[in-house]
Amino acid sequence: MNRFLGLIKVGFMWVVMFVWNVFAFDNEDLYQVKPYCVLTSPNNNEKLKSMNYILLVLDILVTIMDFLLFLKNSKSLTSSRRFNQVTPSYQLSQVYQLNENKRAMQMIFPMSVLHSLFFIAYLVTSLVVREMFFNSEDQVQYKSLIELTNVITCVYITLVPLIFLGLRKNLTKPKPTRIVPLIDEQGLYMNNLKNMWN
Repeated sequence: MNRFLGLIKVGFMWVVMFVWNVFAFDNEDLYQVKPYCVLTSPNNNEKLKSMNYILLVLDILVTIMDFLLFLKNSKSLTSSRRFNQVTPSYQLSQVYQLNENKRAMQMIFPMSVLHSLFFIAYLVTSLVVREMFFNSEDQVQYKSLIELTNVITCVYITLVPLIFLGLRKNLTKPKPTRIVPLIDEQGLYMNNLKNMWN
């Protein structure tokens, strides 16, 4: 079921990208001779700016949600450990799931932050260049700045595998096992019961 749901989501994303590109470039003469190899033209500049603004807002929201999810998992894990030290009802499956969530977020969250920093930098730079230099008389300067903006993507593509390998190496290191002393569950239960009656 999850695999099928994943395929539906991927298919949906491909359809959205296809429809957006058709919308952005529907009035574009793709066979028109241009002095520079860029997609931006007077026909689609406003649509591309709109797309960049939408992506900027979405990327900031996704980054905030990732951060909140990371905090929620960390807080749940901490409160679960504290709860289990006081109460003898130890929920192993819940703690195991929280630990797995935290380990996954330790891998995903830095990658998400890296992506967001570079993608937001790319979008902001692209928007500034498009707003300030698109209608300037010096089109060479505009094209050069657009190409310089695209270098951000190249740096991002180079850094992603390096950061991923570093995170993977850190997460696969064996961690020392902490031995927790056994507690007197019967005494703890009786103390809790006595406190409830008092």
